[in-house]
Amino acid sequence: VLWDGAVVASSLLERCSNVDSTHRFQDQLDPRGKVVVELGCGCSSVPSQVAATLGARRVLLTDLCCIVDTDILRRNIERNGLSDNLDLLPHKWGDTIPAELSDAQLILAADC
Repeated sequence: VLWDGAVVASSLLERCSNVDSTHRFQDQLDPRGKVVVELGCGCSSVPSQVAATLGARRVLLTDLCCIVDTDILRRNIERNGLSDNLDLLPHKWGDTIPAELSDAQLILAADC
């Protein structure tokens, strides 16, 4: 399932990464060169994959292991050639925040 919020978030990332953009929050939402974290990535992780494609330095995908089929997620990432800068980090909201997430410069959350 591809949720509407993932499509909107992906479109916004693409728009803000355009050098000619006049979007009000362009500097904050441009993923290029940033460490990006997606909360609740699901099996498709579309906003994360868009951020990686647009030039994010590193993208961390988070979700509950019991909800996300990690095999499907990893296959989607590999098929799009994004294995090098996308990492899956299982995380339950409310648990201690892993150190890897402290470097986040852009946090994505769509349809959570």
